[in-house]
Amino acid sequence: MFDSIEINNFKGFNNLKIKNLKQFNLFVGKNESGKTTVLEAIFLLINPNNPKLPMNINIFRELYNINSLFFKILFYKEKVNQNIVLNAKLINPNEKRKLTISAVEKNVDVLIKETDIKNENRMFLYSKEDESQRMSEISTIKLLYEYITENGNVEKYYPQILRDDGNYKVLHDEKYKEKLNGIFHQDSAIITNMVPRLAQVIMEKKKKEVIKVLKKIEPLLIDLELGINNTVNCDIEGFKELVPINILGKGLIKILSIIVAILYSKNGILLIDEIGDGLHFHSQEILWSTIFKIAHELNVQIIATTHSYDCLRMYNKQYNKFAPDEDNLRLFRIEKVNEHHEIIAYNHEKLTSSMDFDMEVR
Repeated sequence: MFDSIEINNFKGFNNLKIKNLKQFNLFVGKNESGKTTVLEAIFLLINPNNPKLPMNINIFRELYNINSLFFKILFYKEKVNQNIVLNAKLINPNEKRKLTISAVEKNVDVLIKETDIKNENRMFLYSKEDESQRMSEISTIKLLYEYITENGNVEKYYPQILRDDGNYKVLHDEKYKEKLNGIFHQDSAIITNMVPRLAQVIMEKKKKEVIKVLKKIEPLLIDLELGINNTVNCDIEGFKELVPINILGKGLIKILSIIVAILYSKNGILLIDEIGDGLHFHSQEILWSTIFKIAHELNVQIIATTHSYDCLRMYNKQYNKFAPDEDNLRLFRIEKVNEHHEIIAYNHEKLTSSMDFDMEVR
């Protein structure tokens, strides 16, 4: 589990330190405060030897056109001449991880660029009477992963992303095999991502536990079955045949996907962005009660974000029912003042007392 992280020169953060993470962690803050960026930094540190992850975090935000700008936005204010440096301390096992990401630029001849105003992220190239200009382009993204063991031994690995004939190739360092298991849960393509995990849950005969939780939301639910083409079908009382789970609503599907992700992440990390989105107050109560129970049993660290006050209330309320005498919960509020970010941490006692003052989470 992660105990602390430090983020330098990454996206909106020049420098940010987060200490004393627990098994259950929730980040709040105003829009653009950097909640999702914190999850992305942790995601990179879950497997620093995988050079696909810096690409994936942009794809998660629906940035699909992989060009020079695609990589520049990973750096604080696009300062590609300064390295991204991510540090983490983990416990059980005790280890440290340091990931340094650097960009190599080269000058190339390209057609004069005009931006398509309707699609600024794509940065289409147009010619003007065959004119060209010299411009800087990122040719390589180098990753240096320094793994410090409990005994203080330092192991170094060098994965990278190379631009080759107009395309980018990812190269792992074959000497390193990641043992830490982690999932970044997001709402886009939720069923497609859930299906292989649900298949594993069914194979391990844990489906009854999932259905028991879902019946609290939809009492007529009898069973779940995998269908063809990455679909999930359900047996509903009163229906003559199985029906797609989509008819039960996005809230139930989201809860199902989170429960399945926890079951799939035993002894690992589950990152959940905007965990309260699309969930009714009663559904959030069921979700948090289930998260505390199952994640505790399976030793899964939960790190989530929300802008929902109802979600924050249920997070606190259900933990106080689950383990009020254990210091295993944190709320982190990200405050942004001009260019500076500050973390304000609450344990469950401080959070409980603060709830009377209608803490702002947006």
